[in-house]
Amino acid sequence: MGASVKDDEELWDAVTLVKQGAANPEALFKAVLPVPLSMWKPWARDGYNAAVWQSMQRIANLEVMAVICYDQLLVWPWLEALWQKPEVIIAPSNRWWAGRGSIQITQSASSAAWGEKTDGYSGDSQYESRNSGYP
Repeated sequence: MGASVKDDEELWDAVTLVKQGAANPEALFKAVLPVPLSMWKPWARDGYNAAVWQSMQRIANLEVMAVICYDQLLVWPWLEALWQKPEVIIAPSNRWWAGRGSIQITQSASSAAWGEKTDGYSGDSQYESRNSGYP
């Protein structure tokens, strides 16, 4: 599940693991660069942090990597995927903020294009999810 997570008093845009009985979700993947100015504000205390490097995680015996939301529009998160060669890439997005604009189409196209370049070429190794009230 995608969520805003506080980790040691730092705020992260993350893909989380929610465990039964756990008080807080665990961040499995953190956004490489949250949206500049609206989320990533290195000069402000209320801004999200940037992970810069995203490592794969082993989940259910698969090497998994996440390219989160705005990261899908950037080059270096996909270069990290090419370098690390994950078996599965998940591409979650929280698109409610974009409304009906072209960003949704651009994000999907970028993820699909880069997903074809990563290991697994069949197209079965990339999963996209959206949080959106729009069709």
